[in-house]
Amino acid sequence: ESLTGPLVNDSCYVTPSVYSVPRLSFEIFESNVTQMNTLQRREREILQQLEAQEDNAAEIHQTFSNLRQEVDAKTRKLKKMYLRLQQVIRSQLILCL
Repeated sequence: ESLTGPLVNDSCYVTPSVYSVPRLSFEIFESNVTQMNTLQRREREILQQLEAQEDNAAEIHQTFSNLRQEVDAKTRKLKKMYLRLQQVIRSQLILCL
């Protein structure tokens, strides 16, 4: 029987394929770490985008609320001015009669 591979101790020889297992395991581990780091980086990017979108939505909501308040105020003022115009027109009609 032929023994191949380096001598591990006085009575045990290891075949070259046994050496490749730890290296493959380490490469798989490195690959998993790289994938995990990539996923974590992507997660942070997505969270930052989500936060930016939430800030933008809050700003739009605030702007809309301010515009709605402005429209309401101008509508009330317009109604008052219209009532005043009707009063002036009525008073002018009475004077003309």
